[in-house]
Amino acid sequence: MNTVQLIPIMPRSGIYLSAHGHGDDGRFARLFKETWLALPLSARRRLLRHWWHDKRRGIGGFWGTPTTTSPTIELLSGWFRTESALWEALDGMPDEEPPFAQTFGGGHTLRFWSTAVDQMPDDLVRRLIAHELAHVHQFACGRLRVDCEADAGQLACCWGYSGEPIREWADRRRKKPCRYERQGNSKSEII
Repeated sequence: MNTVQLIPIMPRSGIYLSAHGHGDDGRFARLFKETWLALPLSARRRLLRHWWHDKRRGIGGFWGTPTTTSPTIELLSGWFRTESALWEALDGMPDEEPPFAQTFGGGHTLRFWSTAVDQMPDDLVRRLIAHELAHVHQFACGRLRVDCEADAGQLACCWGYSGEPIREWADRRRKKPCRYERQGNSKSEII
């Protein structure tokens, strides 16, 4: 039987990592806390109200199933059957952020893919976390639109997380040229 350990991120606020042992849980919890504390206070308060309000109503978990834990934050190894399957899936995707994390259940469940997160540099993991927290913010504000990925990216940038696009890291990780180089551009032409 798989035992889940709760690692405190912000225990006074009820934020814990549900550690399944699929990755470097201690590092991820530390980076999540650093990211959380760097968010504007108004954003943190809005997210907490969202999580607490719906928790009192018993909403959260996968697709709104009842839960007593909100948020549920997990570092899991189960997005794809194998690492090569992920890279193959990325080859066929449009030029957007890869699915290294997901936010669902009305913003109450955040899942991160341990294989990729463990290989990312700290600043990129913080950017990924901020992006997913921006999705929670969208749920909290009722700002769910067709362009929610772009909106979440812009909000994360407003919070100070405008580093290297994760897609570029993924492209380099696969040892393939990033989308800008495939188009014949250099980095200096993009900036």
